[in-house]
Parts: sequence; structure tokens; C-alpha cells
Amino acid sequence: LLSHMQALRHSSPCEALTCTMEEISTEIANGLLISLLPKPPKHDAPLTIEFPNLDKTSAEWLKVNGLKAKKLSLYQVLAPNAFSPVEEFVPILQKTVSSTIHEKAMIQFEWHDGTVKNIHVDPPFLYEYQKQLNRAMRMYERRIEWLSLASRRI
Repeated sequence: LLSHMQALRHSSPCEALTCTMEEISTEIANGLLISLLPKPPKHDAPLTIEFPNLDKTSAEWLKVNGLKAKKLSLYQVLAPNAFSPVEEFVPILQKTVSSTIHEKAMIQFEWHDGTVKNIHVDPPFLYEYQKQLNRAMRMYERRIEWLSLASRRI
């Protein structure tokens, strides 16, 4: 800014403009204009850089920040929309009937305990889950970066 103003001063024949620019340059150099700007909170406090939640052991950190702790494991996310197939006796038909699924609305998925569940997943819900996984992945990358600093090599 100062060099730009000096270039203007040398290119302009008007003395009033030159005087005004010199005054502004002096105020900027002395820091008078900066003192008029509002200061952020804790401006005078010493600068501290902290890595939140990073100085724990990896096991402790994962208990708080892992996929299970954040309720982001696949089964935790699918559980609210997972239904067991049902078999019931229908008196009017005089036989047992099992539930069927519409392939556009639900899919069959093998659960962690070996049972089969009928699962319904909404695309907006899946998109939100992907965003949460991306945030978790960035957090893991920051943790790995912190662990690989100097004496904390993996």
C-alpha cells in the first residue's frame, strides 16, 4: 500500500493530493489507523496452540473418537431401519407365510450375528452418513499427523 501511494505521489502534480497521501502514509506507518480497528477477544493474551484431545493414548483416543463411539459403525447406522423377516400363520390361508421385500424399497443384508435383515436406506440419510465418515477420516488423519511428529513416531 505504501509503495502504491508513493508511486501515485510521484506521478501526480497536485500538491494537495501529495500532502494528503503523505499524511495517510505517516498514519499507516505510525499505526494510528490500525488502533481504530476493533480487537478480537483475548487479543492481549499470549498465543497458545493446542491440539485438542490428541495427547491421550491411542486406545483412550479411540474410545472417544472411534467409529463405535461416534455411532458411525455400519451396523449402528443401519439398525434403525433394519427389520427381521417375519413368518406368521395366516388363518384364512391355513398356512405360514413369510414376509417379502420390494427390491426397490429394501435389500437383504447379513447382520453381524449371521442373521439376515431387511434394510431400508434413504439416499439423503446415506449422503449424511458419508459426510460424517469424511469428517471422521479427517480427524483420524490429524491424529496420525500428530502421532508422527518428532518423538511420537508411530
